[in-house]
Amino acid sequence: MALEAAIEAYKHGDWAEAVRICEKAIAESAGDELQVCRLRLILSQSNWALGRIQEAFALPAPTDERDVEIAARIRNQMGFLLAQTGKFQEAKAELQEALRLSEAVGIGTLTFGIQITRATLFFYLTDYDSMLACGRAALATAEKSDLPRGSAYAVMGKNFMVRKQWTEAIAWYERALLAFEADDSPFYVDRIRSELGCCYFGRGELVKAMEFYTEALHSSEKAGALASMHTDHANIGAVHLRRGEYATSLSHFRKALEIASALGDHISVGKWLQNLSLAYRCMGDTMQATSCDLEAERINRLVAQARAAAS
Repeated sequence: MALEAAIEAYKHGDWAEAVRICEKAIAESAGDELQVCRLRLILSQSNWALGRIQEAFALPAPTDERDVEIAARIRNQMGFLLAQTGKFQEAKAELQEALRLSEAVGIGTLTFGIQITRATLFFYLTDYDSMLACGRAALATAEKSDLPRGSAYAVMGKNFMVRKQWTEAIAWYERALLAFEADDSPFYVDRIRSELGCCYFGRGELVKAMEFYTEALHSSEKAGALASMHTDHANIGAVHLRRGEYATSLSHFRKALEIASALGDHISVGKWLQNLSLAYRCMGDTMQATSCDLEAERINRLVAQARAAAS
């Protein structure tokens, strides 16, 4: 079926093929409203990965009377998109309602996915205790329903990584790596390698970090995945900066900033501007550095306001 083919293409990071399958199937499924909704969910996820923001937000209205499960999935995807674009208060409301609906229908895969999205939101809100709780809840659901656990392991790894507990983070990420390999999800295998690179970078193992970062960027470029590509560029830029290769680091930071700005990812924009400022200062260009600092301060104020509104 078209839906299964689209899901497989999405899992393998073939976003353009997933979009093609969904758009064709939607045109041919006009009489099957629920099937169209499921296809539009995969279409939204694929469009987001490709950096097509407006297209990703083109979701059906989450009418509970039509189908509670579909309504929960739509709200989960909308919550994800709102979180990615810095609308944290609206994202939190969507995800709370999605979780309520999923618990009402008792579908393990659905509840698992919503907890993963909630963990992402709490990561953006720097509420790492709530993020950890979501990771543990996702793991419990996966164990109860015998689901693939890669995403839950990744949440746990991220939580330890932001706390700079590198050994624990690496252990969880290695479990995630094995889980995604077993689930035949090569793109997500590469995303976990990127996270492992961050852990090794944190431990000062730059050669190993660069190996992971380079593999991740190649995967993102191959898939056309702008949503991960800017992070890959920023990570590689950080290694060059640490090595004193300032001009090369600048080129990666600029590319990261360009992509993140187009995606409306204010958290990343603020970080990449700060990275650019640091590189410019290392090169002795205080004027450019100050300009980046001022813009980063403006962006970070917007992020802080959005976080406060969601608290």
